[in-house]
Amino acid sequence: MSDPQNPTTSRAAQQKMLEALRDARLQIESLKRGGDRRVAVIGMATRMPGAESVEAFWAMLEAGRSGVRELDDAALEAAGVDPETAASDDYVRAYASFEDPAGFDAGLFGYAPREATILDPQHRVFLECAWAALEDAGIDSTRTQARVGVYGGASLNSYLLALNADPAYRDPSNPVQAVVGNVMGLMPTRVAYHLDLKGPACGVQTG
Repeated sequence: MSDPQNPTTSRAAQQKMLEALRDARLQIESLKRGGDRRVAVIGMATRMPGAESVEAFWAMLEAGRSGVRELDDAALEAAGVDPETAASDDYVRAYASFEDPAGFDAGLFGYAPREATILDPQHRVFLECAWAALEDAGIDSTRTQARVGVYGGASLNSYLLALNADPAYRDPSNPVQAVVGNVMGLMPTRVAYHLDLKGPACGVQTG
């Protein structure tokens, strides 16, 4: 132990600390130089406004088209928009969503229809896209020995509130199922479970 009253001992201790820090920095730099940071994209899937697949999205970009749709009076009325509100000069008649956002192949993933309805639509779409991306990559997740990870995030949604307001789905005997089906942080783990993935499954959020 160094003696703070002895300048020689104190300088020797400081020198050892500096050398240890220098060695640690050299090791870190060596690891960085040796690492291969290249990324190979081997499979993709997407659902975008105006495009239900990667190929359709690319074609839309090549054509210079936008996936945002302008809604007429009939479409706004069908969506429940008040005619007076729709007629306002500052009302934007634009809609950006993909086709049938609530659609879901429940049977493919072993869900009963009612159970699937309780799932936040973001969970459903993310699960289907993950499955499609693996298909596109030619990977059978139930047979591969690779550690496939899932990282994903979703926006805060009011779907759980809508379920609670609907008497047909407001079941006080099983509130846990509704919560688990709508917590955004559980979306990646749901994919890992259904697709039998053995890598990390992490929810990613940001402000």
